[in-house]
Amino acid sequence: MPLKSVYFYLLLSIVIMAVGFGIKIFNVEKNSLQLNSPTAIEKGHSTGTPMIGGSFSLINQDGNIISNETYRGKYVLIFFGYTFCPDICPSTLSNFSSAMDLLGNDARHVKPVFVSIDPAR
Repeated sequence: MPLKSVYFYLLLSIVIMAVGFGIKIFNVEKNSLQLNSPTAIEKGHSTGTPMIGGSFSLINQDGNIISNETYRGKYVLIFFGYTFCPDICPSTLSNFSSAMDLLGNDARHVKPVFVSIDPAR
């Protein structure tokens, strides 16, 4: 291969790499500008601290209304899950059961509640 061809391909590969790096730098700067735009700030804007606790009203499996007053004076462990859940839900409910066993007599002050998010099943 003649020496001119080697230099040509070397120069061509340097130009291709330079163009690639230039495009990468351009995209990084473009993305950083988008992060500082008002719309990007609005998307990540928090609406404040979530309200935890408070009153609630649900219907149990027997059709009875259950509310926060039902469990007044007890600690309530609430788990939201699927009634048809082969992996996570059974292991979480097993953890609830183990926690209740560890509490011994104090378990009478705790009410574990499973709330189905797919009540049709």
